[in-house]
Amino acid sequence: MRRCWRMVAAACLAALAIACRADPPAPRILCVGDSITLGTTRGGERDGVDPEGGYPGRLARVLGARARVLRRAAGGATAAMWLESPRDGIGRVLATALDEIGPRLPAAAWSASRVVDGVLAADRPDVVVVLLGTNDLMGSRAEAADAAVEEVLARLLSLRDVVVAHGMRPLVATVLPTRRPTATRVAALDQRLRVAVPDVVDLAAGFEAAGGLALLGDDVHPSEAGYECLAGLLAQALVARGIVAVR
Repeated sequence: MRRCWRMVAAACLAALAIACRADPPAPRILCVGDSITLGTTRGGERDGVDPEGGYPGRLARVLGARARVLRRAAGGATAAMWLESPRDGIGRVLATALDEIGPRLPAAAWSASRVVDGVLAADRPDVVVVLLGTNDLMGSRAEAADAAVEEVLARLLSLRDVVVAHGMRPLVATVLPTRRPTATRVAALDQRLRVAVPDVVDLAAGFEAAGGLALLGDDVHPSEAGYECLAGLLAQALVARGIVAVR
């Protein structure tokens, strides 16, 4: 009998050791943004869309079982819209678009204080990639450049703080280069992000090094090659930060 109990105990210890060595569950990575996160390649969504789902779809392919990649994005979205109530105004416009693009938002998301709160509570990600700002800058062309850049920076920092408040890890990205008349403002915002966010994911620098404007499908949206570049840059950033495992 004593020998039997020893064998049972040994088996339990062996099972425990195997469980301790098991890989942790794959993180849920949520990409939030505008038409760039949605995967538009030129003009409106009806004119050109990356068949692989933009950088989130390509990132999912690159990471495979190492992570689950989710996407919440809508064309024309701004950081300001993500911070508004989903019940009225521009916040409702964004929430409605997100709901139509899918997955459908649960009823509770519509009563959240801000669109971003509703989405985070619904999707429950571990990590949130924030790539926003280019549309905010386009909408602020009537403002002085410095004031506009600081305002958009404040919105992005607010989004980062909301993610942290939900107990999730934010990865704020720099804004991609553009052929739009806001190019100098984009560059200024990126410089401010590099200073204000020590852990910033510098997609702009990597994108420039890989080809920059040559990787755009129009004046602001990446081409399919551009989205492949972004997926690779993000995969590298996730591995470097220990969020996903090395292959």
